[in-house]
Amino acid sequence: MIVKAIFLLLILICPLLLGVSLLLESPYRFYETVRKEGLSDGLVNISKPNPRLFGTQFLKTFDAMKLDSESLWKMIDYDNYSIPLPFGHPSFYIAPRPFLEGNRIIPAFSYSESDGDELVRFRPLQIEKVDLSLPPDKLFRLPLVRKYIHRKKAINIWHDIYNKNLKVEETSVLNPFKSYELWSKVSPIEIAYNIYLYKMREKLILNDALKIYFIGTRHILSEVGAIDEQRSRYIGQYFHSGRLYTYELLVKNNFAMANMIMTRFIRDFKVSESNAKEDSQRLYAAYRAIPYNQRASYDALNYLYSAWTHEKENQAFIREIIQFFEKNKDFQNILTPMYSFARKKWGTTFSNKDKLLDEAAEVRLQRGIEQEKRKEEMELGNFETEDIENLSKEEKIKYLLKKGKRYKQNNSGSIIEN
Repeated sequence: MIVKAIFLLLILICPLLLGVSLLLESPYRFYETVRKEGLSDGLVNISKPNPRLFGTQFLKTFDAMKLDSESLWKMIDYDNYSIPLPFGHPSFYIAPRPFLEGNRIIPAFSYSESDGDELVRFRPLQIEKVDLSLPPDKLFRLPLVRKYIHRKKAINIWHDIYNKNLKVEETSVLNPFKSYELWSKVSPIEIAYNIYLYKMREKLILNDALKIYFIGTRHILSEVGAIDEQRSRYIGQYFHSGRLYTYELLVKNNFAMANMIMTRFIRDFKVSESNAKEDSQRLYAAYRAIPYNQRASYDALNYLYSAWTHEKENQAFIREIIQFFEKNKDFQNILTPMYSFARKKWGTTFSNKDKLLDEAAEVRLQRGIEQEKRKEEMELGNFETEDIENLSKEEKIKYLLKKGKRYKQNNSGSIIEN
């Protein structure tokens, strides 16, 4: 009789346990389907899931190496960044490498050895708003899901995109207790968040990334392969105020000094949004503070070139770099790309050397006009007060008009004139 009662009780309880088990594990079975096969039912649309993006095997630890002395480096505000530049370094220097990409000025530079060999080249790529908004899938319209994700801070989402393991342990319908245990560890709402993170990974992680290094909380470095036998290409991404600042590093392969420079660069790199003329004037003032007989140095060039990156349309900075540093033959290796850039951007190489001066016809004409103006100004400046009194009325008016125009031009407020 007791056996019969137990048997009847089991008949009643087993379906109940099975139902509970199915209910508990249904979110996880749904997730496993999404993760392994994909789903396009309107609730979630993932056609061909990439298994790599559900784990964190793409994330690597950056092997930092021993650095040289801190006294050989300074942090400089460069364009929209704060970057370590060498000062008084015995082994390498900064070589400007500006160029045009369409109409956009790219203020690139390289860390180069004394023989001109490039160790690391840096160039800023783009600044864009990071879109962490919810995908259009119906899953993310559910109030609980939407509220759960919206409560998270953008920086925490950014961290999870690169660091959270999205894989979930598989369940078994024959083990309802395991399903319950899994439910307590990874709630169904967390499953929805995992799917959201996967979709963000599809959008943000570079398809050609071989390795990804998470540097701190905001900084990502992706190795995207070799561009030739000698150099590897890295893409850096820095998350700041809802925007993604992207840059490129080209690094010489199998070279300890190049690796040391890259280690320092990614350790110290920060976003520091440019204050345009304010930053430009501060850096130019630092350049001018160097005694004149010491300005023919890479340290001085660091300040002057960095000052230009905050006013990239101001040709006077490039003109001063070219005309001052071409006086010293030791700097010829850095000037070739400067000549090329200036000629493409402003129609002239700005050189004071006839054999290196290359300019468009309209620029040559304008230069002639400006020389005439300067000649007139010199003549005006030679007048004494008593000389003015000896002029006729018309000559006085003409003189005063020219003097007023010159005063207006000389008081434009810019620290360095175009």
